[in-house]
Amino acid sequence: MFKKLLLIALALVAITLPLQAAEQRLELDLEATAVTFTLGSTMHTVEGIMHLSEGVIVFDLDNGEASGRVVFDATKTETDEGE
Repeated sequence: MFKKLLLIALALVAITLPLQAAEQRLELDLEATAVTFTLGSTMHTVEGIMHLSEGVIVFDLDNGEASGRVVFDATKTETDEGE
């Protein structure tokens, strides 16, 4: 009985393995993702934050490659001039 259940379980696993996606998709959270930056020069320093407007990364598990698009909206960049 145990051998029969084991064979059935292995058969189910073997059937579902090819059905698994060969790629993984990562969608970045627009509200939670941002880049902070500091631009220094001799006279002053500018600090700021740019918020994400689009972000998707796709990992191809078959060949190990990654592709995607990560976009920050420069028109909504917040800066604060510091010393």
